[in-house]
Amino acid sequence: NEVQYTGKPKQKNYNMIKLIWAPIVVSLMIIINALGYSNLLGLSLGASFVLMATGCMTVQQAYRSIDVRLYVIIAGSFGMATALDKTGVAKVVSDSLISVFSGSGGAQGAIGQLFALYMCTMLLTALLSNNAAVAIMFPIAYNMTNISLKSRMYIIMYAASCDFSTPFGYQTNIMVYAPGGYKFLDYTKFGLPLQLILLATSCPLVYAIYG
Repeated sequence: NEVQYTGKPKQKNYNMIKLIWAPIVVSLMIIINALGYSNLLGLSLGASFVLMATGCMTVQQAYRSIDVRLYVIIAGSFGMATALDKTGVAKVVSDSLISVFSGSGGAQGAIGQLFALYMCTMLLTALLSNNAAVAIMFPIAYNMTNISLKSRMYIIMYAASCDFSTPFGYQTNIMVYAPGGYKFLDYTKFGLPLQLILLATSCPLVYAIYG
């Protein structure tokens, strides 16, 4: 015997006040930080408290959003970065990068070293995470004193934030990985050429602007 279902599908009841209130709180957090009135950490904590107090999210949802594995990777990378600095490995690596990529010196040599920094950071980001890559590369970049500090810092930040070749290099990559039905090689096929374009353009531009 066939069983006929005559019931109506359940519909989620959304609270329109909360749907409006949540983006307002997040937008205010971004605007206040952009205007320089407060730091992002304090604003984020304040916004989270307001969202929980108004019922936009529960304490349990806030706890579930914390990725413990990510914090373990970041904590371990800071320890590795300290070890690289204290043991002198960072100095050896930075000297090696300078000697290998400096070429004939001058602007070409400096841009070559920025290329090396970018590529190293890009590879670490693809394997670990952007936070871990910056923590490890910072002492190496800091010791490359023949280029301006701003150039070195911008390059490692940019390289760590522009990983498109793997689904694990950046948080937004993994967020769309399963819902979009992507495969691992989809990221490599379309993301790697884009990364190479950014590599080729960002290093000369950063050197031209910051020296």
